[in-house]
Amino acid sequence: MNCGGEVGWTPAITLAAIALLPGCGRDEPTPAAPAVAVARGGASIAHIERSGDRQVVVRDGQRVGGEFAELGNLTFSPSGAVVVCKATSEGKEMVLKDGVKVGGAYDWVGRPTLSRDGGSVAFVARSGARQFIIRDGRNVSATYRDAEQPAFSANGRSFAFRAGGGPNKDVIVKDGQEHGARYKTIGAWALSPNGNILAFVAHDGESNFVVRNSVELYRELGADCFAQPVFSPNGKSLAVGVRKDNRWSVIRDGVQVGGTYDEVRLPVFSADGASLLFAATSGEKEFLIRNGSRVGERYDAIWGWTFSPDGASVAFGAKSGSDRCMVRNGSPGKRYDGVGLPVFSPDSRSLAFTAWSGKRCFVVKDGRSAGGTYDRISRLETSADGAKLVFAGVRAGAVSRVEIPW
Repeated sequence: MNCGGEVGWTPAITLAAIALLPGCGRDEPTPAAPAVAVARGGASIAHIERSGDRQVVVRDGQRVGGEFAELGNLTFSPSGAVVVCKATSEGKEMVLKDGVKVGGAYDWVGRPTLSRDGGSVAFVARSGARQFIIRDGRNVSATYRDAEQPAFSANGRSFAFRAGGGPNKDVIVKDGQEHGARYKTIGAWALSPNGNILAFVAHDGESNFVVRNSVELYRELGADCFAQPVFSPNGKSLAVGVRKDNRWSVIRDGVQVGGTYDEVRLPVFSADGASLLFAATSGEKEFLIRNGSRVGERYDAIWGWTFSPDGASVAFGAKSGSDRCMVRNGSPGKRYDGVGLPVFSPDSRSLAFTAWSGKRCFVVKDGRSAGGTYDRISRLETSADGAKLVFAGVRAGAVSRVEIPW
């Protein structure tokens, strides 16, 4: 885990919409294909396709907006109501929301972020040497030397970003106001799901520590650095990776979880906030820690660790030599050339994931291939009624919506 890590509250980013292709794993290339996004619940699919030397967004078979030199960062709002992307035209960059430009054209724009209902879109923009935040077409910040991707709280009521204006000028701006003191550097930060609590990693020139709603924590540890803070779904618990004397550990609400390791990676809470998962490294091997105890064997690499909705099961992808497999509750499954991210059914009984052999991708549900083979597959989603597994499959450049009963 790097000191500093990512920004935003993690669920707002990772659960904001179904991920773009590639969907067949995280660590290896797959055949080229249009970027594809699937709305939560699988009700809508959008992709970018070429039109001569231009590109256009197609949503559910219909063009959305005009043609541009380049399009990217295609993303649905968490509700699936709107789709946004970056666009380039005549050397300028802009953000499109349902095909309509948001704000102006800039020298550069960052990846757009959407509120849960899709009503607001925000992004970093740059004109000349200065950066600022655009929300719903308006500049809502001062200008800074640098600014980072903004994030909304899960309920959409709060909005924050990190900005830097020079030495000792790093600050978190929340709901239009600077939140707490300025520090020499501010690293990773997180909003609680309800937006009431903000936590970030800071350095004042002498010590590294975590700040939670303006209260400094863990300064006494003498840490080399801290990584990404993560809130539990109810916002009552905070976990963070900490490095001291080149050894990593995870602290949850002031208590160390498990031992010390060569490295740790992003903690994940169960839905009820009672349990905590994170990946750890010792020597050349990676393994999963659940509430302080190892789950299963050690592997060359692991990814995608997650809880089932009821918190009783855990699953993750693993690599051993040239083989990849899905591991559930410590037991490895069939081996493939590659596997993607695990997805549990709403009742926690079934497990599905993308896999591939050679250049063909497919979905594996409860140990069996389902839904046909494709050149590429989006991340998997559960339908709004909870009865079906939904994904976008790309075959010979054509994008189709596929449903599999859970």
